[in-house]
Amino acid sequence: PVTSRTRPSGSTDKVGRAVRKVAGVTSVLEVTGEQDLFALVEVTDTRALNRTIESIRKVQDVLETKSMTVLNEH
Repeated sequence: PVTSRTRPSGSTDKVGRAVRKVAGVTSVLEVTGEQDLFALVEVTDTRALNRTIESIRKVQDVLETKSMTVLNEH
């Protein structure tokens, strides 16, 4: 998953729709807390993950991203 925080004056809905169009992003959830969006990402390798994160960072009104790697599903 890649989370992002959006500019307070920006539209979280608009940012979420733009993030959903990024290659590798399969779903975007609007969440509460420190981050505003939670993007589920499916990629084949770390280079593709890096490209996806860089593309999310370029979306207008995205202030920061944080990424996590899922180790196991229970």
